[in-house]
Amino acid sequence: MRETSGGGEANEGYTRPRLAHLESILQELSRHEEHTTFQSVERTSMNTKQRLLNGQLLQTKKNDEQEEGHRAQSERALEQLQAQVTQLKGEFSTLKDKYQALEHERDMLLADNKMSAKDIEAKETQVDELMQLLDLERSKQPIVAAEPKEIPAGDQDNSELQGRVKMLEENVAQMNGYADQLEMVIAQCPSCTDKLRSESTQDFTAEDKAE
Repeated sequence: MRETSGGGEANEGYTRPRLAHLESILQELSRHEEHTTFQSVERTSMNTKQRLLNGQLLQTKKNDEQEEGHRAQSERALEQLQAQVTQLKGEFSTLKDKYQALEHERDMLLADNKMSAKDIEAKETQVDELMQLLDLERSKQPIVAAEPKEIPAGDQDNSELQGRVKMLEENVAQMNGYADQLEMVIAQCPSCTDKLRSESTQDFTAEDKAE
């Protein structure tokens, strides 16, 4: 019985260190497994973070590219608008110059119309004056021409006759001058021509009625 008890003690003494060693190994394996698991979890977390960062980076690049495209498109649109503004400014300047030229032309036409109206009025007055002078000279001519017939031929000398002939010639020349001047003025004044035609028609009508 003692031997058996001694052998059991020996086995027990041998088993305890072995168990302790096994426990130590198990603990080490457990720690290693925990460490491995932790590393795996940490690696998985890092991979997840990396994927998230990569996704954010790609999205950021995509956003940057889109913004760059929008920026380039906006710059092109701005350049087109600036070109249109420049073109419109040029067209406005051209239209402004044309408007000023038309205003100047209008002012000149108004001034010419005023001058033409005054000129026509002056020429009509001149025509009336020339007509009066012509009528006056015509009324004088028969009297001057008839005076030599009333004077006996034997009572006048050659010098008086020549003087009367010269006077008649001057009167005729003056009448011709008035007539030429009247024709020239009438040619420059259409309204004067219409007026004279109207007066001539009225004179002919009056003469026809008188006859």
